[in-house]
Amino acid sequence: MAKEKPNMLNYGSSGNGTVSHLVGEQFKALAGIHIVHVAYKGSSQSLTDLLGGQIQFIFDNLLTSLPHIKSGKLRALAVGTRKRSALVPEIPTMVEAGVAGFEASTSSGVLAPAATPRERVARLNRDLVKSLRAADVRERFAALGMESVGSTPEEYAEHLKAELATNARIIKSAGIKTD
Repeated sequence: MAKEKPNMLNYGSSGNGTVSHLVGEQFKALAGIHIVHVAYKGSSQSLTDLLGGQIQFIFDNLLTSLPHIKSGKLRALAVGTRKRSALVPEIPTMVEAGVAGFEASTSSGVLAPAATPRERVARLNRDLVKSLRAADVRERFAALGMESVGSTPEEYAEHLKAELATNARIIKSAGIKTD
């Protein structure tokens, strides 16, 4: 539809330069389409306008969208992760939906000051990963629409570097400026 009607579809984000804005610009570039970005002051406002029909779509996380998807108020078109979510395995990935090269997801991590001794970082990481693998923690995360992973400090540092590089490329190519 976006290819047939350039600049006729509006997507909402939680504000200029936010993750949802960057994901929208990544989608736009990879799909080769022209859609209109509508910046809100937070994701709840964009979700409200989507539910009210003022905008046509948003890029959101499962945590806030899943209740509306399960109730039938929203239709999930795809997930941005490399593989389907275990929480909603019936929803295809963006690549499966036809957007080659698309990958976007949010992550949370634990960071410590750079001067923290390596042995403390290793112990903190070991304890956190053990906790993240506990059945009750995994179940609680799943209830919130999240998947617990757990990795090494080095793996997470590489993940962050890759995310920064991807976001910098998107910001530059789309000419994004914050308010």
